[in-house]
Amino acid sequence: MTDDDFLYFAEDEADEMHPVSKSAQSWKILVVDDEPEVHRVTKLALDSFTFAGRPLQFFNAESAIEAKEILNQHKDLAMVLLDVVMETDHAGLELAKWIREDLKNHFIRIILRTGQPGQAPETEVIANYDINDYKEKTELTSRKLFTLMYSTLRSYRDIMAIDRNRQGLEKIIDASATLFELQSLQKFTRGALEQLSALLHLNEGAVYGIEDGLALSTRGDEIIIQAGTGKFSDCVGCKLREVMEPDQVSMLIHYMKQGKNVLTDKYYVGIYPTHTGGKNLLYLSGLENVEEVNEHLIEVFGRNIGVAFENLYLLRQIEENERTMVTSLGTMIEGRASKSGDMSRIADVVRFLAKKLDLGEQTVEILARAAPLHDIGMLTVPEEIINKPGDLTEEERIAIRKHPEVGYGILSQSKQDTLRAAALIARDHHERWDGHGYPAGKHGDNIHIYARLTAIADVFDALLCPRVYKKNWNIDEIKNYFRQQRGKQFDPDLTDLLLAHADELAAFYPDRPE
Repeated sequence: MTDDDFLYFAEDEADEMHPVSKSAQSWKILVVDDEPEVHRVTKLALDSFTFAGRPLQFFNAESAIEAKEILNQHKDLAMVLLDVVMETDHAGLELAKWIREDLKNHFIRIILRTGQPGQAPETEVIANYDINDYKEKTELTSRKLFTLMYSTLRSYRDIMAIDRNRQGLEKIIDASATLFELQSLQKFTRGALEQLSALLHLNEGAVYGIEDGLALSTRGDEIIIQAGTGKFSDCVGCKLREVMEPDQVSMLIHYMKQGKNVLTDKYYVGIYPTHTGGKNLLYLSGLENVEEVNEHLIEVFGRNIGVAFENLYLLRQIEENERTMVTSLGTMIEGRASKSGDMSRIADVVRFLAKKLDLGEQTVEILARAAPLHDIGMLTVPEEIINKPGDLTEEERIAIRKHPEVGYGILSQSKQDTLRAAALIARDHHERWDGHGYPAGKHGDNIHIYARLTAIADVFDALLCPRVYKKNWNIDEIKNYFRQQRGKQFDPDLTDLLLAHADELAAFYPDRPE
């Protein structure tokens, strides 16, 4: 075999459509052949080849063993030009099988090249091995090799785009169940960006940012990254000026002030105003050829993700207002009732126990916010009764025993999750596991789990801290009390949980008298 048989050098085959970018990522090509001349001629023939503006980077192996080492180190190889007969008559075929079945790399394109077609008949090989093309070395002229490279790299690029779409869709599906949690929304946006990047074949990356109003008013113009792909993947929460060159940041701020969308052959900048007066920014870099349909896709993406972030902002405001109201109510209860405990510490104890029960992050936080409202019905009880140091009269006891139902009546009208949870706690927190509590005489699991948890936290707080009518108990006395009341006043399983962690919980009260 001569060089002329193998390759015909045609200088007019250079890729004029896609000039090479100095910063372009290379297509990684593995050449596996036991003839050194094949490596030299292949590299020489493809020296000027580029696809989609990216050059080739060659890796060379003269045996299947060497090839395995390279394949294990470089998971992003796009293509392998693989000889069949090397150290054994079927070394190439065995390597192809290893790539698919052992390495489980189904993305790399495997092109079999053989100078001895009788050793591996084309029909048999194509039918029995997961390869992508079969070529005899004598038929691979320079022109045909260029054609092979274009078709193979194009298919590899499209397969990787489909996989990135799949990964992006998985992120969207994973995030959709809890879309309006901040972390989930960022994951959702990251997934959508990855899909968009894959569809547009972005080489460098994409970033989605929102204008930070507070930063604008105190530190000048700032853009905070909410999601990113490519080189922006690890930049969530960063200021744009921390990850971009100053001239790029100035350009984006200029477009943001103008509210102007810009599409060039290198990047896209989309500015999307919100109903709350802010602005969202979508920046895509490393564009190839953006068709009209893709430009429309970018516009739709930017607008819809902007709406999602705006809704999140409004939801956060509602949640913050709810937290402020709940905290204020808890402070009112604590302030007027010397028999009430420290509401923030009761919330901490409830949160700790709820986490140990694996109730879920969202439920744990709702429960911790709701627990301080367990005694809201006491706001209707006169202070002289609440803070009376001596024994209560029967009439005063009746007034006190009404507060769970009064609290439930106050809170149960709300549709907010925290207040609805607080209503259940207020109603049941004086019920007992043995059925001898009030107001309804419920027993066992008929008492809501929220109330059972809060009741234990409330009593733990009351015993550990001094009141105007009593001294605080030490931790051993408290443990003994809970052991005695296990299965009587308290849920036995929750009692065991508290006893197992009583010393940890006592550390929440560093200023208590010893």
